[in-house]
Amino acid sequence: MRLFVALEISEAVREKLAEVRQRFTTAESRMRWVPSENFHVTLKFIGEVTQGKVEAISKALREVRTAGHVEAVFRGLGWYWNAKGFGLLLATIEPSDSLTTLANKIGCQLEPLGIAPEIHEYRPHLTLARCKALEHRLRSAIPQDIISVANEYKGHLFGSISAQSFDLIESELGQGGSKYSTIDTFLFAGMAAA
Repeated sequence: MRLFVALEISEAVREKLAEVRQRFTTAESRMRWVPSENFHVTLKFIGEVTQGKVEAISKALREVRTAGHVEAVFRGLGWYWNAKGFGLLLATIEPSDSLTTLANKIGCQLEPLGIAPEIHEYRPHLTLARCKALEHRLRSAIPQDIISVANEYKGHLFGSISAQSFDLIESELGQGGSKYSTIDTFLFAGMAAA
């Protein structure tokens, strides 16, 4: 099973983010769009685990404590490129102490189960689309309409969420892309005890 931990987003934010796709035209063949029903904020990518490990993961996640709601403000678009020539179109999320703290606490709870901690600082985002690898140097090959629309939305406010829970989600890869299924939902333990 391929698992990750994430925050769900509100329908209002989901709809506003989905509208971005309508602005992209000529780059369509290079873009693989994430279906809006799959939009989420990843807190921890777990990866492949056996079915027998799922209960231990759920038990560990039930112990995550927070001081209250977790806030996320979706503002602007950005791009991420890796050395292999693979690109992501991202909705950026403003820095949030509550969101970063939650991601770190989840990582700490899962580490004793052999789930490796993150090697990079947590940078929340929401993936809107993936760009196929290009033959040429990636930056010079990005279509101009992608650059201009991403720049146009740089400071655009898509909305915000105030989350009271997070989810353990299974990702099943198929011909039509990934299908996500929620395995378990966790109220923030600090709030559940109140």
